[in-house]
Amino acid sequence: MHDPAKREALYKGVINLGAVTEVICSRTSSQLQTLEQIHHATFGTYLENDIEIQATGDHQKILLACLSKLRYEGQEVDREMAAKDAKALYKAGEKKLGTDEKVFVQIFSERSRAHLNYMLP
Repeated sequence: MHDPAKREALYKGVINLGAVTEVICSRTSSQLQTLEQIHHATFGTYLENDIEIQATGDHQKILLACLSKLRYEGQEVDREMAAKDAKALYKAGEKKLGTDEKVFVQIFSERSRAHLNYMLP
């Protein structure tokens, strides 16, 4: 993390959830593991615990899911799976009151950046 504002967002008493979301959702699994180690070494607390305290609802769920999953980060895309995921997202959120957040959390926390870019052009 080279952006001081993003680094600062994680290490103050009240975290900047927008910056934390950008960091967590845009980093590879290995980068997140390093971030968690640095956070713990610096503050003596686990990043997951700090997020549980300061984030709520579905926002908390997606952040914790991204931290807990080891995602494939290669460039290969399973086009059939991407098509299934796109249909699942559409079904989970289209033309109904509310959305099926579990589907969104699962797909966005488990799929690689290449997969998501292919699926959501």
